[in-house]
Amino acid sequence: MKHKMAKRGLIIIIIAWVAMLFANLANFAYGIILPDMMHELGFTTAEAGTLGSIGWLVKAGFTIPIALFVARFKPKWVLSLVYFSLFAGLLLFGAANSVFMLYVGKMLIAIALGGCVAPLAMVKHNWFHTDQIANMNGIENFIAPMGQAMGTAVMTYFIAAVGGWRKANIILGVIAGILTLLWILNYQENPDLPLQTGPKKAFLEPLKEAWSHRSVRLLMFGWPGTGFVWVAMYTFWPTFATENLGLSLQQAGVILGLLPIGSAIGSITGAQIPKLIKSDKNAIWPWGFILPFLYFGLTKFTSVALLSVCSFLVGYGAYAFVPVALTSLFKIPGFSPEGISVGTSCIIAINGFGASLGSIVAGYLAGFVGLEMALAICCISPVLFGVLTLFLPETGGPKSIYKEQRN
Repeated sequence: MKHKMAKRGLIIIIIAWVAMLFANLANFAYGIILPDMMHELGFTTAEAGTLGSIGWLVKAGFTIPIALFVARFKPKWVLSLVYFSLFAGLLLFGAANSVFMLYVGKMLIAIALGGCVAPLAMVKHNWFHTDQIANMNGIENFIAPMGQAMGTAVMTYFIAAVGGWRKANIILGVIAGILTLLWILNYQENPDLPLQTGPKKAFLEPLKEAWSHRSVRLLMFGWPGTGFVWVAMYTFWPTFATENLGLSLQQAGVILGLLPIGSAIGSITGAQIPKLIKSDKNAIWPWGFILPFLYFGLTKFTSVALLSVCSFLVGYGAYAFVPVALTSLFKIPGFSPEGISVGTSCIIAINGFGASLGSIVAGYLAGFVGLEMALAICCISPVLFGVLTLFLPETGGPKSIYKEQRN
């Protein structure tokens, strides 16, 4: 039976998606505006790496607590505060006259990135039927890399059009403020299914449940291997490309912009790979051993065409396993919705902590061995993901260990 899409719910979710798009755009534009900021405010490469990492640390730090608290509070006001932090962070970033102001602005923007996932899940559950949520999740998984693409490929031209990185951030901040108001004015709960908030079980019970599953632990500690080099490249590759590869900042932005485009395509098509190879596990672990070679190509090739191919394939590989890995949690018998939500948040949060180290380590290594060698060393990190996910239980195809239990 096909269920009719609720118009009010669709309006609400579109506003939320646009806010998510701008949050990702703002976060991933950092590498593009970094050279101009360093020149104007006079901070070092090591400071740039630390500044790049602070957003990922804050995002990681907010993800799990919000997942635990969201069942006790209404999504309207939680997300209103989240979107307001995006508004304030962008304005502060644009007005910054010190590295400290950049830190605070970056942290506020990161709250918007880390704080929207769990509340938005409640909104979707409140307004849409189960058979519609799969499609909603597919679109949502597409939004983030498109924001990343705009933050790299489009931001250079936007900065040139408006007259500098400061004005660009202020304009984005004003848009975020408008989105916050639109959210507050348009949000309402489904009258046929009012949200039930308040304590339902022991506060940490979903966290304990999530930790008890091997898949959650392996993904939690393996996934940071892919996030580490991702952030290192996003932070420093535009600078490396202009200084070492002879590219213009516009060329570097367009090439790096192909990475999230590959991610968007990977997030949509990756879910189909297990159906073709009849295995979830084998659609996950190989990327840990393929990605290092693709990342390394970004540090060695000088051809715009080859760099573009590497960038696209890096993006594809970094996201192709995401829907498969996260969906595998839903296939574990007896894993409660709260446990799955917190387990997913744990994986995302720990990946954020690992990713935050990418720009710190790359920045400090660059001071000793140069930026090219620093990035080349970071390229090895996805191997951690490949090794640990080799031990994942099979959740798809004829060899699934849960097959009999599901049937």
